[in-house]
Amino acid sequence: MVNGWARAAGLTLAALVLGLGPAPQASPYKPPSVMKTDCLGPMTFEDTFKSLDAGPDQIRPTKPRRWRTVYGYGGALAWDNRKGGRVAVAVDPSFAGVKAGVAGPASLGLNPFSTDPDTGALVVRAQQTPAEMAPLLWNKPYTTGLLTTKFSFSQRYGYFEINAKLPKGKGLWPAFWLLPDAGQWPAGGELDIFEQLGHENETMYFSVHSGAQKTVANKVTLAADASRDFHLYGAAWTPSEVVWYVDRKEVARTTTPADMDKPMHMIIDLAVGGGWGGDPDETTKFPADLKVLGVRVWALPGLDAKRAASCEVAPGQQGDQ
Repeated sequence: MVNGWARAAGLTLAALVLGLGPAPQASPYKPPSVMKTDCLGPMTFEDTFKSLDAGPDQIRPTKPRRWRTVYGYGGALAWDNRKGGRVAVAVDPSFAGVKAGVAGPASLGLNPFSTDPDTGALVVRAQQTPAEMAPLLWNKPYTTGLLTTKFSFSQRYGYFEINAKLPKGKGLWPAFWLLPDAGQWPAGGELDIFEQLGHENETMYFSVHSGAQKTVANKVTLAADASRDFHLYGAAWTPSEVVWYVDRKEVARTTTPADMDKPMHMIIDLAVGGGWGGDPDETTKFPADLKVLGVRVWALPGLDAKRAASCEVAPGQQGDQ
């Protein structure tokens, strides 16, 4: 299960490819019930977070950083640019805060990103806002972090996977998801590889949003508490199907919406508060951490139908470990 990813996390390369993934080819690939990554196409993205290449770029720079720490909505001084859930602001080390529409005079020194000393995982931390900084943080009671590859990597179709340990607590809302590079939501789709509400650590949500059809939301009961260990959460996105996996075993499957056919970028975030899961209460412990050992993406296999067929997995057969 996790052993393969633990080995992967020890690789010296933090990332294989910058920029867009390869141009997609028509593929007869039908995602199996047990994912075997050696039956996919080439790996197009890998980050095991030996270091974090990230920053708050508002427009695409000549040489993009691997991760962007803002959404880019509304401009640099807008809360929507850093919305970390209903009651939190997504910060980064350079953020100076905003008050009355004006940027603060200097960095607030808030960094939600660190390295877990025990596992080497990237830590995305949500914590209470220092009282003296609240006026510069839209008076939101919590800070958190988000990462997106909008400027550095997007891909049309493929298998997207994260190895993560999730936080526990009411009002916490970790997610790994895909959005198209352009267009108005929900046209073009949204693929939620996973979402979890922190007070339901044995339940996971896997969803597709689309302008072409109603939202498809799959609620799945897990075999274990997601806050107790690292697990693989993945989705195979093909022109015809979306299949979700936990530890590379299928947990849900649906038809790909007709409008979900453009390249999409990845987002990792730990939101705090919202109408769905509610806000933190007295039982929620802070700081709260989302830990990520790695993110990987593969292209779909190409036109070799025989190879794709040979990689179909029989019921009960194990996938990669």
